[in-house]
Amino acid sequence: MARAFTLITVRPGSEEKVIEVIRGIEGVKRVYRVCGPYDIIAEIETEELSALREIVENKIRKIPESRSSLTMIVLEG
Repeated sequence: MARAFTLITVRPGSEEKVIEVIRGIEGVKRVYRVCGPYDIIAEIETEELSALREIVENKIRKIPESRSSLTMIVLEG
């Protein structure tokens, strides 16, 4: 099991649109709109690390309104 949190900044005013797109991505478990240096946090969970990478690189980061992202992979002890 692979799990990560992706923090995303988007163009001002596009937060709700981007949230709806991210919610439609398979593997995304939760999406939060937040205040601070990032606009959105997405919790992603997949069976394989490669699938998690696919979601971040080829889906979330390719959303036109997305400006930047930071992904933190969860390490379970």
